Amino acid sequence: MTLVLVTGAATGFLTGIAGADTTTTTTTATLTGSAVLGAGGTITDTATITGDPTAGFPDGSVSFYECGPSVVASTCSSSGTPYNTVTLSGSGDVATASSTPAFTPTGGVGYYCFAAVYTPGSPETFSASVSHAPHVALTPSNYTGSTDNTTGDTVDPAECVDITPAPSTTVTTLDDASTNAPWTGKETSPATAYDTSTVTGISTFPVTGTVTYSFFTNGICTAPAASTQTVTMSGGTVPNSASTAPLAAGNYSFDAVYSGSTNYHPSAVSSCEPFTVSAPTAVTPVVAAATGITTSPAPTLALTGAYLFWMTEAGLAFLGLGGLLVITSRRRRIPRHAVRR
Repeated sequence: MTLVLVTGAATGFLTGIAGADTTTTTTTATLTGSAVLGAGGTITDTATITGDPTAGFPDGSVSFYECGPSVVASTCSSSGTPYNTVTLSGSGDVATASSTPAFTPTGGVGYYCFAAVYTPGSPETFSASVSHAPHVALTPSNYTGSTDNTTGDTVDPAECVDITPAPSTTVTTLDDASTNAPWTGKETSPATAYDTSTVTGISTFPVTGTVTYSFFTNGICTAPAASTQTVTMSGGTVPNSASTAPLAAGNYSFDAVYSGSTNYHPSAVSSCEPFTVSAPTAVTPVVAAATGITTSPAPTLALTGAYLFWMTEAGLAFLGLGGLLVITSRRRRIPRHAVRR
C-alpha cells in the first residue's frame, strides 16, 4: 500500500530545488504464529515513511487503526478502531513504526485489516548545504500528514490477515433410558436407549450450531441409519437424542456429527457406539404337590392337585382353586394347615 505525501512550498534557496519534495508511505500487516482462531496468533502492522534527502528525516508519529473482522478483505482508514500511536524512528530519509504491542484477534474469524496515519513532527531548521551560501539558515517546509494509507477504495491485501475457524471435537455417551445412567451391557429386551454428546472448542468462543444423531440397527454404524435426529446447541450444550422405541434382542449402534459454525470447523463423525440388547432370562417355575413344594426346571407352569405354583422376581406365587393368592419373599415349604381346602 503506497501513499504519496506532498511537502509544503520551500523557501529561500530551496525554492529552486523543490522538484523532488515527495514522500511515500508503505504498510504491511504481519501475522506471527497461527492464523487459526484462538491458537495464539498476533498481528503487527508496520509503516515505513520514505522521505526526500532535500527535505530531511520524516520525523513524527504513526497512528494505527484496526478494522474487522469482515467476511472479505476490505479497506480500512482512521474511521476504524484506534489501536495505538508510535513515534517514528530511523535515519536518513527513511523512518519506520510498528503497532506494538502486537494485536490479538478477539472478534472471531474473518479478515482483520489495518490503516496507518502519518503525523509529521514540528518544523526544523536546516543549515544550507555546501553548494549554497554557508551563512544562510533555511527553514524548509515540513512533510504534510496523511489522512490514511489507502489509495481510494482499493483494498491492499498486504494490510489484511485472514483468521480461520478453530477445530472442534465431538464425544458421545450412550445412556439407558430407564435409569438415565450409562449403558452397562446387561440390559434386556424391551430396553430403550438414547445418545448424548459433547462438542469441544476453545474457551473464549462458545460452540454453536447443530448436532445430528444417527441410530443403526447394527453394531457397526453401517449406513443407512434406521433414524436420524438433528438438535440445536444452546449455550455450548448439546441436547440429548430422543429415546429409541423398546428394543428387541440384537445389536445396535449410535454416532453423532457436529455441523460447524462461523467460528468452528465441523467435527469428524464421533466414534461408533455399539451396544447389545439381550433376551430376557427364562422364568423358573415351582411345581406343587399336595404334601409340599419342590422346585423344578420344567419350562412351563405346573398344576398339581388343586394348586398352581410359580416363581416371580418377588418370590413364590401360590394360587388355590378357591382364589387365594399367596406370595412369599423366599422359597419355603408351606405348612399343611396354611393351605385352604
